Parts: sequence; C-alpha cells; structure tokens
Amino acid sequence: MASGSVSVPSFQGQIAFTVTGTNTLLYAQTFANALNNALSGKTLGYRNLSTPTDNTVDGQTPSATPTVTEQEISISGATGSYTLLPDTPPGGVYTFVDASGPITVTGSGTGDDLLVAAINAATTYNDVGGNNLITFVDGNNTYLGDTSVGGTDTIVAGSGFDSIYTGGGQASVYSGTGDALIDLRDTAAAGATGDPTSVNPADYNQFVYLADGSNTVYMNGVADVVIASALPNSITGQGQLIFGGAGTDLVALVPPAGTASAAGDDTVVSGSGTTSVYDGSNNNIMWDGTGSLTVAFADSVEGSVVAGAGTTVVYGSAGDTIDYFSTATSGSAIFVAGSGANESVDASGSAGSLTMVLGTGNETLIGGSGPTNFNANFDTATGLTGSITINDFGGSDVFNFVGYSASQAGSIATNGTQTSSGYQITLSDGTKVTFAGLTTLNGHYTNS
Repeated sequence: MASGSVSVPSFQGQIAFTVTGTNTLLYAQTFANALNNALSGKTLGYRNLSTPTDNTVDGQTPSATPTVTEQEISISGATGSYTLLPDTPPGGVYTFVDASGPITVTGSGTGDDLLVAAINAATTYNDVGGNNLITFVDGNNTYLGDTSVGGTDTIVAGSGFDSIYTGGGQASVYSGTGDALIDLRDTAAAGATGDPTSVNPADYNQFVYLADGSNTVYMNGVADVVIASALPNSITGQGQLIFGGAGTDLVALVPPAGTASAAGDDTVVSGSGTTSVYDGSNNNIMWDGTGSLTVAFADSVEGSVVAGAGTTVVYGSAGDTIDYFSTATSGSAIFVAGSGANESVDASGSAGSLTMVLGTGNETLIGGSGPTNFNANFDTATGLTGSITINDFGGSDVFNFVGYSASQAGSIATNGTQTSSGYQITLSDGTKVTFAGLTTLNGHYTNS
C-alpha cells in the first residue's frame, strides 16, 4: 500500500507523519500545511502519555480527565480522556499521535483547537465551541458538534470509518480515504434559495466535500451543501448516499476534471424541505420525498429521477438521457428541455401529472400514463433545424402552444403533414414536432 510522509517542527526535531491508502501525498501535505499554519513559526511541545505517571501534563494533578495545554503533542501510547485547556492568546495546537487505545477529547470551548488524531484505534472529539480544525488520519473516529454553540469548524475524515455529527454553526467537512457517516445539524438562519445553477456560498451554513470512499450524508440542518466528486486516480469515489432534510439543501454531483462521462453511481433522497441537485456525472438517481426537488443536469449526462408526493422540477441539457419515474399520483413534475442536440427523456414510468417544456434542439420525449402537458413556447427566431419526437401521446395528454394566439395554434395544429413516423407540425421558429403514430392533433391541443 502506498504511503505519503511529511514532517512538522518540534523542539526535539522533526516529527514525521506517515499516511497510508489512496491519494496519500495530498492528504499528508494537507495535514502538514494545517499544522504549520497553526504553529505560525512556533514549534510543538512534547509529552509522552504512554505511562500513568505521564498522564499529568505540565504538572497538572492526576485526574480521570487529564488536561492538555496549548502547543502539546502527545505520542506513543496515549489513551483515555483529555480536556483541552483554553489557550492565551487563542490559537493553540493540540495533537494526539499514535495512540494505543481509544481517546476522548473535549474541546477548550474558548480557543481555536487543532486536533490531529493519527494512527489511533479510535478518537472521539466533543466540540464545545470555538473555531476548530479536526483531522482524523486513521482508525474509526467520531466528531460530536455542539448544536447549541455556533462556531466555524473544519473536519477532515481519515482512512477508517468516521462518524461526523456537526454542530449548530458553520462547518466544512471533507471525506477521507475511508467511508464516513456525516450528519449535518446546523441551526443558524440562512438565505439559501435552492437554485442549483446559481450558488452564493454565504447563503449556506455547512459544506461537505465527498471524494474517496462510499459515504452517507444526512442533511438535517437549515441550509447545507454537499459536493460529491471522485478525485483523479480514485477508484472508490463512487456510490455516495445523500439524504435531504427539512431545510434548504444543495447537492452537486460532479466528475473529476477531464472525465466528463465518469459514472457517479450516487443516490440523493430529498426530504420534507427543498433539495436542489446539480448532476454532472452519470448513473446517478434522485428520489423525491414529500418536499420539493429540483434537478439540473449538465451536458451529456445519463441519470434518473424518481418523483414522490412533492413537487419535482428537472432541467435537461444537450446530449442528456434522462429516465423519469413516478408511482405517486398526488405529486407534480415539470421537465424543462435545454438547447442543443440529442436530448432524450423517458417518462413512460410516470403515473402522476407531468409538464414537459420543449427546447430548441433535437429531442425525443416520452410521456407517462398520467396526464402530460407538452408546452411549446412561441419564438420569433427562424431557420432553426430542431426536430422533436413525442412518443406515447394520447389519452388526456395536451400540446400547449404558449404565447400563440388561438388562430395561430389552430392553423399549426390542423395544417400539419403526415409522415412515415406520424403527424408532424412546424412551430414558429422552424422546429418540427412529430407525434409518433398519430394522424391528427384534434382534441389534444390548446393555447395559452
């Protein structure tokens, strides 16, 4: 197994960190940079907590919960529970390295704690406030944020299985080389709009960046963002499971640079709030719950959307292949086609009410078993060569001429031509629409 090694200064010389797994150089350098930046020219102190007599730090009286003052590094067999003392001035560094057994650390509350848990069996960090940087290198670790205190924390997961429960303030969570369970629990008010195509980071409280591993994220806060992207050369950065909550949440599923057709194999399940998804990788599936789900697909993406009892809005783009399903008849959905060539939407698995807004490129649209409205917007542009095919049109389906007068709509609908594929009409911009298997639109068109 490959490894990456870096070192940070100590009064006894350089202290080496060795990181194993995938993307080791990146993670090892991240750890080193975090420590060096926090030290700001200072060096780490040294305390060996491998024996009971060493569990007193800087002459502290032995107790069940030893205290650790700023600029300490505890190595070689540390175990037990520790409380970080407030540092003066703020900006202390607290590091536990190579522990022999489980460690429980309670934050200082008033300082800015930096904790690196390296090669440990398990580390639990209890956050009680402050702006903290917590880095887990190895082992199965737990971060417990304080939902009643609003700090700004950064948590970096490691190569084990880490459980991260954020607090009530701002937070950035980075998944490591292993798997993680991440529960976002922010409580601060935010100005998030839920638009997946225009994001102001200041409108969201907590951000999660998923890279390696297969992670599960619960977006139980007020306004959260999850960005899922496999790192270059990663073989395990797929299969993320993300649950929306009652707030306003944003999910971005993006492939690594240069791999636009990469498979994500991710699943997003919206909650009772507003969940927006930007989907830039293949083979992802979005499930709508009882709230509102908005999905914006990038170019040339294959994906699936399963609507629920809430409201679902889907934005397509050039080259997309989208499957839309719905077993609920109480929900509603809107699909907005993009511009460009070769866009395909199959809603034959839909039983609910559906509206499809036609785009300007070449499209193949298949409606569901429930009522489907196909909206064509009036466009004064001419000379376009778009070609749209609508399959499974009939029953209670309606073609709506939006922006056309009644006479314009009637003229186009009744003066179509019969082709080998079906009944074909020509819109105001020159786009041709073919209704597969039909010979007339009579009784199935309107204008608005």
